[in-house]
Amino acid sequence: MHFLRSVLGNNLDEEGFKVLKLTRQPNPDYNTPGYYGLPYIQTLFKDDPLTTKSFAHKTDTRGVFSLNFADCMYIIYTKKHDRTNVNRINLPAYAPPYATTIITFNEQYAFFGSNGVITNPQSILVEGEWGAAGIANLLPPDYQP
Repeated sequence: MHFLRSVLGNNLDEEGFKVLKLTRQPNPDYNTPGYYGLPYIQTLFKDDPLTTKSFAHKTDTRGVFSLNFADCMYIIYTKKHDRTNVNRINLPAYAPPYATTIITFNEQYAFFGSNGVITNPQSILVEGEWGAAGIANLLPPDYQP
């Protein structure tokens, strides 16, 4: 919710978020006997942070917005260090030491309201910090930091 509210307020930097493009290509070695790596090859575009206009959009319905991105969104939260290394299993080896999340789109759009709640949660796959936190750590929709 904090991230999506920062998207709507167009204040990602001030709130400590940086969004990068992450591409994933199938790994041809994945089904090779004896290979224990990831099923995909990842490339993180570190030098070009995304702007909210590249992935967030208004819809025709008042108070409903959409996320849309052709590749994965790699979200860094610079106000929290990831000291445990638990959430970094599927992240690139050169990932920064901050709490990071990867969003992969299962559908063309993920819709969310002005309260920062995704209304079609099946539309995205969340990995890393937010994925490890799980449902139990979600804030109530009326929470204000």
